[in-house]
Amino acid sequence: MRNTLVFSLLFLCIVSFSQKDTEVKEQVVTLEESEWTFYNNYEGIKVEYRIEACTQKNNDNQVWLVFKITNTSQSSKVFSWTPLWKRDNVCVNCDYSTDDEFKNELTLEPNEVRQGEACVIKDRRTYIFSHFIIKYPGMDSKKLTSFEFVNVQVKDV
Repeated sequence: MRNTLVFSLLFLCIVSFSQKDTEVKEQVVTLEESEWTFYNNYEGIKVEYRIEACTQKNNDNQVWLVFKITNTSQSSKVFSWTPLWKRDNVCVNCDYSTDDEFKNELTLEPNEVRQGEACVIKDRRTYIFSHFIIKYPGMDSKKLTSFEFVNVQVKDV
């Protein structure tokens, strides 16, 4: 009886910790997040984000949410996900969460870090446009209010 009780408690602890590691959560975005903010850890893939305003002269009217994705494990991993985001609390791409156009995939070596930069349109997997700082007539005035990663998968290479 005692062994059964100990085994049951151990099993419950393992299940609750493993679910916490891969839970899907919506993250509310505020403009004060200029430091890296932890978002989630997916089987050794740590995802962080921050808000950055563009400093390049041609794009100095934009604010972006950028990601830092780190493989904290000792093995190569393929990390895939679909980002969903809301502007003014309305989901922009929820109807397209299964479309390949929005699916992202990164192959990361052990301890490799991929990091986005504001206004560097180089790797769309590492940023989401937030908003314009100054709005001129005809410009969209909506701001990024939250995001979440869905359809997340991590595979060993």
